[in-house]
Amino acid sequence: MRNASRRPRSLSRISLLVAVATSAVAQPPTEQHLRELLAEANHAAKPQPWAYLLITADEQAPRLDPKGPGRAISVPPFGELHYEYNGIAQEWEYQHDLLRRVVRELKGTRAGADALAELLAFGPLERWLDTDELSPDRFPDHQIHRKVISIVDAPAWRKLNDLRLIRIEAEAYETWWCLSLLDADFPLLHDVGATPEEYKDGAEAARLQAIRLYERVLAAENVPGLLERVTMLRNSEDTHQWNWFRGGD
Repeated sequence: MRNASRRPRSLSRISLLVAVATSAVAQPPTEQHLRELLAEANHAAKPQPWAYLLITADEQAPRLDPKGPGRAISVPPFGELHYEYNGIAQEWEYQHDLLRRVVRELKGTRAGADALAELLAFGPLERWLDTDELSPDRFPDHQIHRKVISIVDAPAWRKLNDLRLIRIEAEAYETWWCLSLLDADFPLLHDVGATPEEYKDGAEAARLQAIRLYERVLAAENVPGLLERVTMLRNSEDTHQWNWFRGGD
């Protein structure tokens, strides 16, 4: 949980308002607040408080209403905030440009891991996962768990021993194992034209790796229900955990 007292005060509220006065005219409060955070970040030191300010600003961006061609909002000097249309939800979804920038520029740092953990928390449907910016490895949509593994297992992140990233990687391996146990006509796979056979290669190694990673998590903290899942994995049972399966938009 973030502590609000951590917010940097390197610029006074008055100077912030002066810095964004032009862009803030007639803007909704949420957009004005976001621009104030970015104005402060533009003068902030890295990794902190720069990362904290961008992560906080990223939380505001989904509440904005993008207008015009391309559905992007210009936020100089940080480029644009991009939005893509979700036909099922019938809304424009923010693509978390600010979180992604923190991850790119602070790769292998604690602040970068903060942003990466938040980014991955949005789940497997996020289309930024299809880009090369965090990992050049390419996999089919229904094997997005392997893309996640390739991201968090990069040496720059692995050296941090960050429990959040370790747990995400374990969930991706667990997903791999569980998908290999499904029946061929199971709707989760059938609806995307996938088969259990596509997951069987490497599934046993994935089960063992999930156990090893989860054991590291349990050695450091108590996660409700996790010990039971690890016990099931040790017994080669199906935990029905498909967190990192992309079944479609």
